[in-house]
Amino acid sequence: MNVLKSFNELKNTPSGQAYTALPLINREDVLLGINYENRPCLFVLSVGRSLTPMRSTKIAFLPHEKFDVAIVGQPTRQNMLDMLSCESSDEDDINSFLSLVEAFLITITDAAMIDGNLLAQFFKTMVGLFELPRDRDLTTARQGLWGELFTMSQVRGFQFWAPFWHQEVTRLFDFSSAGRRVEIKTTTSQQRIHNFSHRQIFPSRTDELMVASLMLREDDNGLSLRDLIQDAKNALIQTGHYMKLEIAIRRTGMEHQTEIGPMYDADAAAESLSWFRAENAPHFQLPEPAGVSETRYKVDLSTVQQVSVHDVEEWLDSWPALVG
Repeated sequence: MNVLKSFNELKNTPSGQAYTALPLINREDVLLGINYENRPCLFVLSVGRSLTPMRSTKIAFLPHEKFDVAIVGQPTRQNMLDMLSCESSDEDDINSFLSLVEAFLITITDAAMIDGNLLAQFFKTMVGLFELPRDRDLTTARQGLWGELFTMSQVRGFQFWAPFWHQEVTRLFDFSSAGRRVEIKTTTSQQRIHNFSHRQIFPSRTDELMVASLMLREDDNGLSLRDLIQDAKNALIQTGHYMKLEIAIRRTGMEHQTEIGPMYDADAAAESLSWFRAENAPHFQLPEPAGVSETRYKVDLSTVQQVSVHDVEEWLDSWPALVG
């Protein structure tokens, strides 16, 4: 399935009708449509359930309405359909809509499940995504996302890490799996000093905590956050984990293609990538006392013994295979 390819095909084959469409999956009543303004929509044959129309500034859900749809290569026909449509003419919003539609359809294992109720649920998810607030400190957030995506690309690839990647910004760790935790830390200073919350570095009895540290050097000709995002999109669009990437993109204000983001020397970053066991890093040896929370401090990792690449790989071998 390639929703963007289908969309471009529809733009090149106008029908003169209000909507032109192509079947997307092995069901002729699940259609990608385009209107006369080249805005995309997703159609599903309506079964007449009582559903409520919903609309936001960028997307709309219109259930059980009669539409004139010209399916490419077939006669125009009228059907009662449920429609999820992109209401924005902004190219970046359209591309996001198409990417999310593709990710949504890929997660559905049984095509028979796709109906108006599912579209209504997906509409609410998309509204929440399009309205996600940006991080208050975009500079720091974008540097952090660069570090996460770069580490994913350098160590085992995006598809390995995606199942373990955090989705909520409030999560303590960037990656988590059954008692194993990884936190990516970046710095642009010449010292390997990072900010930690106490709970990120204080070892629990059951968790194994590992820190991946990157020392970044700004470079106008370096690898941009936009480049890393595109690489991640290419790797994750055909998986069920694409939504996590879209959340990260919108949290950091990187949804517009013209936003390049920070650029760092990729070779220097790869050379600097070092791993540490959190238990070996300097930290307070007691848990936060009652009434105290969100304790944060700077930790110098320069004197801490690094974990060898072999040991890191061996440790990652123990993570469950959750690609998909």
